[in-house]
Amino acid sequence: MSFEQLFASSVLAVVVPDTSVEYPPQGLADEWLEKLESGLAERRQAFFDEHLQSFLTLRIKHPSPNNPPDTANPPQTLLTFLVHTQISLEATYISSVPVPNSGLPRTSRLSAPPRTAPLSSKPNPHLQGPAHHPSILPPATPNPTPSSADHDRRYAASEGTLLVASVWGQNASEESKEAFLLFWSETEQVWVAVYRLSLIVSFLRLTFQDPLLCLTVSATLRDKPLALDQPNHPLALFIASISSQLLAPPESPLTSNGTPAEEDEEDSYDRLEEVNLLEGLMAGE
Repeated sequence: MSFEQLFASSVLAVVVPDTSVEYPPQGLADEWLEKLESGLAERRQAFFDEHLQSFLTLRIKHPSPNNPPDTANPPQTLLTFLVHTQISLEATYISSVPVPNSGLPRTSRLSAPPRTAPLSSKPNPHLQGPAHHPSILPPATPNPTPSSADHDRRYAASEGTLLVASVWGQNASEESKEAFLLFWSETEQVWVAVYRLSLIVSFLRLTFQDPLLCLTVSATLRDKPLALDQPNHPLALFIASISSQLLAPPESPLTSNGTPAEEDEEDSYDRLEEVNLLEGLMAGE
């Protein structure tokens, strides 16, 4: 299964729990996951100057359906896929008064470029050229609406004041609360990646009262792997904790399947024999 197939079949969910949900889980992983997403421990209020913690759960299918999963040793393909997945967080203050949808609908489907002439049921030979030329107008960029709960969907068109925009794993400070966990769910038969995110609810001067804190978490599949050389990177610490060979030195690169790449002997200049070019000139004297 390719990275694109894994990414397209993954399911994301964001939860902001209260302190009754412990981390890391002390009991069974499925019981902790059920408690996290039950809604009984979900936060309804946030306070200024507090460290607000949230969890992103990413459900991923087993990359090798024909091979049973080893719950203690995640497959290298899955770990490599996670190294190519970037998690971003954006927090904004929005008004508690919903804004009605206006303008063009936001959709994840690509739409055709706008037409420059009206449609006609009968072709006009005077308007038809000798050959068809591609349109110079670029296709519309997809602008999907983030998934949200039913009671929060009315705020989808709201625009607010940005509080923070960050990439998960880039905070190298000792006070960082970011963490990562990966386990196999026996109940759902999928791998569950848990990202713990944290932000400070700072006070900002706003033009509206009773603001709402809007959290948007997104996942992006990157062509190049993420930089895991930063100190205390949560994903790097997890990979090191399971003794994975994914964090191998640069002289032992890995392929997209997580296996060591074979070194090309023709490109290894250090294996060429040394040749003294002046030896022939000295022999001819």
